Amino acid sequence: MSDHGDSAAIRNYADRFRSAGRRLQAISDDADAWVYFCTADWKGQFKDDLLRLWNENFTANDALNARAWADEREAFIKAHPNRARLYDANVDPGKTAFRTLIDACNSFAAWLDDYATAI
Repeated sequence: MSDHGDSAAIRNYADRFRSAGRRLQAISDDADAWVYFCTADWKGQFKDDLLRLWNENFTANDALNARAWADEREAFIKAHPNRARLYDANVDPGKTAFRTLIDACNSFAAWLDDYATAI
């Protein structure tokens, strides 16, 4: 053990963060399934708005997220045909809540691995 820490213990913590990222992905996948299951028989604008909100802000499914933002852009351009560049300049989808947490866990795990290698 060096003066900067125990590399085996740090790698163990990195594994725990990676595990947390996998668990969060599984939770997001389960939540997606439940949201779509519970709304399967719904009709109308409320359903569309709920699914859009979920897919733009919460899911860790990148395909669902990208589709939701593409649909929003398409609806904006349909309503405002000459303002596509305005939309593109002002809308930054960013990451969803689950994606942000998962990426943070994986990023910190990678940082811990790098630190463990350095000590």
